[in-house]
Amino acid sequence: MIRLGMLVGALLLFQAAAADAAPRDDMLSGISRCNSFADERTFLDCVYGAAEPVRAELGLPPASQDQTRLVPSATMNTGALPLVSKAPQPTESRGFISRFFGTGKLVTRSQAMRSYAFNAAGLFTVRLSNGEVWRQEDGDNSRAHWSKAASNYVVTVVTGTLGSFDLQVNGESLFYKVQRQR
Repeated sequence: MIRLGMLVGALLLFQAAAADAAPRDDMLSGISRCNSFADERTFLDCVYGAAEPVRAELGLPPASQDQTRLVPSATMNTGALPLVSKAPQPTESRGFISRFFGTGKLVTRSQAMRSYAFNAAGLFTVRLSNGEVWRQEDGDNSRAHWSKAASNYVVTVVTGTLGSFDLQVNGESLFYKVQRQR
C-alpha cells in the first residue's frame, strides 16, 4: 500500500514538472532555431524573442514584436523569417461597475484544447488550439476532472469579476478562474 502511494506521488510530481517545463521547452526550441542568424545582434534579438514563453510565465514585460518576429517557425525549413503570431492580450472593461461585477465579455471564442496538465495541487494549465495558454488561479477551489484526450474539450474564456478571467468547458456548468500565461 505504501508503494502504491509513493508511485502515485511520483507520478503527480512528474506530471507537475512536465507542465512547468513547457514554457522552458518552447523557449529552448526557439533559441535553437535562432542559430540560423550569422549576425550576432540579430541572433541576440532572436534569443530575446524566443524567451517570450518563460517571460509570460513569470509575468515579465513581453519582448518587442521586432524580437518575437525573428524567431523562425518550428515547421519552417526555408530561410524566410515568419511572423510569430501572438494572441492579443485580453483587455479589461473600463468602468468600475462593469469591472467589479464582471461583464462576461468574450475573450477567447470556443477553442479546442491542444493539451492540458495538472500540477500537484490539482490545478490545471491548458494550451488551446489558437496557441493561448491559461493557468488556473491558485485561489480557485474548483477542480477539473478531465480524462479524455485534450481535443475532446472545447473551452471559452470570458471576463469575470474585478478584471479576472473565467474559463468554461463546453458541457460543464463550472467556471474556472484562470490567468493568461501566453
